[in-house]
Amino acid sequence: MNFTKILPIIISAFTTAVIFYSCKFFCIALNLNKFLELSITVFSILLGFLFTITTILHSVKNDKMEFIKKSGGIEDLNNTLKSSIYFSFFVVFLTMLYFLIEDLFSKLDFIKYVLLFIHIAAASYCFKFIRVFFRIILK
Repeated sequence: MNFTKILPIIISAFTTAVIFYSCKFFCIALNLNKFLELSITVFSILLGFLFTITTILHSVKNDKMEFIKKSGGIEDLNNTLKSSIYFSFFVVFLTMLYFLIEDLFSKLDFIKYVLLFIHIAAASYCFKFIRVFFRIILK
């Protein structure tokens, strides 16, 4: 397996672990509700951006894009884009679900860190795709 494919998961696990240990050892309160409110907005904007990128990506005609198409890398690029979009949809849905049954989740402390992990992983996948996209578009 390619290291770059699992890098967002590694980043998410590390960041979540740092936040978990910081909260436990330094008695820092995790303001999850504010974070989730902001994440719905951010991921909704990201979804619109990713859908816009989809149309731009297939209309770009430059040397880098031609090379990607000829070498078969377009499939990997599309898979990375799809992962970003699916992860973003999942995060928005999961956050809405959390707010609907917040009382159930508030009793389970580990759920907060699972949600945090998923949000960071989704943001990492989106960042990974956007970084690749800008390399293609910008000369």
